[in-house]
Amino acid sequence: MGARDFDAYLQLDSRFNGTMLHQSLVGAGLNVVVEENLPYDAATRMDFCFILGREPDLESVISNAEEDENPVLERFVGTILYCKSNGKKLVALLVCGLESNDSTAFEIVQRVLGRDCRTMRTIDESNMAKLIVGIVAEEVGNANSYAKDPPSAVPEMCKQLVGLKPKAVLELAEEQSLADLSSMTAEQLLELKALGRISSKKLFDFFGSAL
Repeated sequence: MGARDFDAYLQLDSRFNGTMLHQSLVGAGLNVVVEENLPYDAATRMDFCFILGREPDLESVISNAEEDENPVLERFVGTILYCKSNGKKLVALLVCGLESNDSTAFEIVQRVLGRDCRTMRTIDESNMAKLIVGIVAEEVGNANSYAKDPPSAVPEMCKQLVGLKPKAVLELAEEQSLADLSSMTAEQLLELKALGRISSKKLFDFFGSAL
């Protein structure tokens, strides 16, 4: 299956129905491929995976985790969101049920995604569908996807997941005299905001620029 043969690839294990998410994506005009009733085993320990344009090599990551005698993927009762944009391999990550202070789990997640990722601990299925529609709309340049669900309908916190555009990173870094923001997590940027180093408007523009 080629990278542009579909907009969304949805893997569902036997515990997760996914009907709302699937219908939301199809309703937004996306071509969705679904694999349902997958066995709940080492290869499918996520509730579902959404991949734009490719499938991840999860088995090698799981194998590495087991060799390290730390089967942390067992705790991934949640969601991983992948997307491609701006020539980067993967720019967004969503994990539900993953504690933010679980450094070992995050390290293994990074083996799947690479260095450039953003995390969030919880989001419901309906809001995730909105976020996915926004990301896909940007990726394929389809502004019509916003017709029934404009970016303003996406919860503010969802914007933290969107990969930061290089131009926006450079502009904000220059204006604020900060270090290279492209290496910062959303949590670190929010900490800078709390310290008064970034205004609320700038932070909103920064996160919202990719939507």
